[in-house]
Amino acid sequence: MNTKSRNKKCLGCDISHRKRANERVAKILAYGDILRLGDNWILHHSTGDEGFLGWLVLQPYKHRRNLCDFSREEAREFGEVVGMIEKSLDAYWRKEFPEDPLERVYVACFYESSSHLHLHIVPRPKSFEDLHVCTKSCSVFEDIDVTAAWPYGWRIYLAHGCHQFPDRYRRDKQKTMELMAFLKTKLPSERC
Repeated sequence: MNTKSRNKKCLGCDISHRKRANERVAKILAYGDILRLGDNWILHHSTGDEGFLGWLVLQPYKHRRNLCDFSREEAREFGEVVGMIEKSLDAYWRKEFPEDPLERVYVACFYESSSHLHLHIVPRPKSFEDLHVCTKSCSVFEDIDVTAAWPYGWRIYLAHGCHQFPDRYRRDKQKTMELMAFLKTKLPSERC
């Protein structure tokens, strides 16, 4: 079990501790705040290439490599925190995009690029079912038969590259900052 609270060579730890000298942390802060949820969790908006408005990243505050490394308290809080985030995203979507409600909120753990465990929390509005999803390269599009293509979630990371991706969901600083400000009012958070 990894019980280290901070690894000085870890981007996730830099995010937890808001090390502004790190270029990636500065980019995250430019797209909204980094929220600390309780004693054990950090939430911020994704700035990765695959992201779009609402694509969030949740990570433990302390350095953890695997789910089995959670302390009892981290494990206990995990479900509560994810549930609160999902409800808050749903409330944001109902307020800002009432014509396009969220159908799903995916929670995925893909942490190949970092030694610090982090989870992607990805909203999927109803309109995404109609996207022509890029499957091979961003210049090749394929119609998806929704009944044959489930689960759609496996291709959600490709959604932003679709030629008919809704502009209102493209990530920009202003929209992302507004979303993070909204989440800050809904989640029991503090600025970390």
